[in-house]
Amino acid sequence: MKTCVTFLTPPFFSFLNRLQDEMEELRSEMLEMRDMYMEDDVYQLQELRQQLEQANKTCRILQYRLRKAERRSLRVAQTGQVDGELIRTLEQDVKVSVKISNILYSSCRKMILNE
Repeated sequence: MKTCVTFLTPPFFSFLNRLQDEMEELRSEMLEMRDMYMEDDVYQLQELRQQLEQANKTCRILQYRLRKAERRSLRVAQTGQVDGELIRTLEQDVKVSVKISNILYSSCRKMILNE
């Protein structure tokens, strides 16, 4: 029957040292991988913020166009005349608004899911 004392030989200590070294190396690699993923996350977050900022600018432009279209609509309601250019502009504004709305929704959804 072997006792615990027989395991405490120099080869066993050497083996333990190798295991400790290997554990340290693995721990170091894990930290390095974590840092790489964190850098990727930071980059993606910055990119999403830039996209959101651009979408906000586009929204402000669309709000301006909407107010302009509302003024035209009011003018048409008062005069009773429909301007062909007004209709084309309104149709274009609606198309752009839908596109921007979809982009904003996607950007916000990505940002929420990544948090």
